[in-house]
Amino acid sequence: MRIMARFVLWLTVFILLTPYSVLPQKSERPASAHSDSDQVLQEILNEMRVLRAELRRTTVNIHRSQVLIERIRAQQDQVARLRRDISDTHDRLDEIKAQAYAKQRALDKLKFFKDLDPEFESEDMKTLTHEVEELGNRHQNLVQRESQLAKDLASAEGDLAELNKRLDQIDWEMSHPAGGSDLQPAKRPQ
Repeated sequence: MRIMARFVLWLTVFILLTPYSVLPQKSERPASAHSDSDQVLQEILNEMRVLRAELRRTTVNIHRSQVLIERIRAQQDQVARLRRDISDTHDRLDEIKAQAYAKQRALDKLKFFKDLDPEFESEDMKTLTHEVEELGNRHQNLVQRESQLAKDLASAEGDLAELNKRLDQIDWEMSHPAGGSDLQPAKRPQ
């Protein structure tokens, strides 16, 4: 018990004689640890906000790209249809030219016979003349149609190029983060 009394006495003397600045004070470590954890939480919160905005932007871009892809498919179908129409028109023009050439040669032979014999009269001559004129009109209509189809094709190809350009822009936006997103992960407390 004497030892205990001595220990208490020495402890009391030590406490009384020790300067106030040396005594253990309320630790500032918890305050700095608290501010460090607040800072880490703030960084995590900021990172979450950036990630949410990036996710929203990506979702919108995915939707936009899906809509554009469908429009591109429709436009590609339109371009393919116009090319087929132009090809069909070329084929019909070639057929009409061949028919008109054959009928014109037959008409020229009949005219030659008429020139030899002014009394030569043929019903075929009137029919061939009418058919050559009709083929000429059909040829003219097909040439105009071909011209219009070529304009429509050029316009459709321009629209397709614009849609592809917009899709490329969305692809670029998706592959490059939003401005200022050099975001580093939040520091973990140690």
